[in-house]
Amino acid sequence: MISKKVLDQIIFLSEEEKNNLKGKNEIDKSIFLSDNSSVVDYHKLLNEKDQISIRKHARFHEYPEHSHNYIEMVYVYSGQIINVIEGTEIKLEKGEFILFDRNVKHSIKEAGENDIAFNIIILQKLIEYLYTLIESENELSNFLFKSLYDYDNMGTYMVFKVSEYEDVRICCENLIENL
Repeated sequence: MISKKVLDQIIFLSEEEKNNLKGKNEIDKSIFLSDNSSVVDYHKLLNEKDQISIRKHARFHEYPEHSHNYIEMVYVYSGQIINVIEGTEIKLEKGEFILFDRNVKHSIKEAGENDIAFNIIILQKLIEYLYTLIESENELSNFLFKSLYDYDNMGTYMVFKVSEYEDVRICCENLIENL
């Protein structure tokens, strides 16, 4: 369970969200992007020594099509988040998450006040380590293997509709609490 201190930070409106509510129609792309790219750059989001980081998804604004140079996990803490990939809407609800490989072009529909999600930024070096811990081949291990070694990979993703699994929720919330 997430502590009250962390919950207060979650519900608190970030500067980015306050600007979105004021009707500021421009996203400050300098927070995420280098130059005129549409690729979200981990160098903008992580400290130099970090392999993983977490960021609350900013609400009240639609995010245009973009991709990442890292693996991203989006976990929905409350409400819903709608990602659009190649014209297909993927609705994630409380307790569900999606893993985006690098280079997956997607956009995100506007999230409302109760739509709380976390973007977990995971670098390849950490994925390499996690892959060594997997003892059997399955969809997740195949996803990680392709992410690491398929250089022609144009971006794959996995959706986890796991809201009924308490253990998964606890694991995700512990990750949020401790990052």
